[in-house]
Amino acid sequence: GIYSCNTKYNAYIYSEKEICTFFKQLDYLSKNQPNKQRKNFSNQIIFRLLYMCGMRISEVLNIRLCDFNQEEKIIVIKHAKKDKDRIIPINNEINNLIVNYINTFHIFSDSNDYLFKNKNNSPYTRFTIYERFRTILAQCNIDHNENGPNLHSFRHTFAVHCLKKWVLEGKD
Repeated sequence: GIYSCNTKYNAYIYSEKEICTFFKQLDYLSKNQPNKQRKNFSNQIIFRLLYMCGMRISEVLNIRLCDFNQEEKIIVIKHAKKDKDRIIPINNEINNLIVNYINTFHIFSDSNDYLFKNKNNSPYTRFTIYERFRTILAQCNIDHNENGPNLHSFRHTFAVHCLKKWVLEGKD
């Protein structure tokens, strides 16, 4: 009753240079494409949540306005993997980006609306974000193949970069 898996998965870990290049491009687009303000602004937040908080793309896309607590600087994730709830602390940068995004694009929204919603008031799809991701990778000259990087690579990189930081700080 036990089956082995013959395929070996190698997680893609972004280099610090790739991460820096990726986010510089995101910020550049946000400042230099005013006709795509909502798209670029949401990209800045979505990709930061993936990398800086280690969130899964499904978790990010299912955030509702009521899940964000500006004062406590947290996002409550409901019904994540294995139907678990958890609290994600966020830093001032992400908190401020989300506050500005809400004040710009959710003036008349209900608290149950998705933070990142399309024209039909449904959450963005993974496919939409993946297309944006691939476009930004190409603009950054970061190669993409069947081994990665992919959206989940941000989560893997978050973990590795945290561990590296702790080792360099001499933490146990």
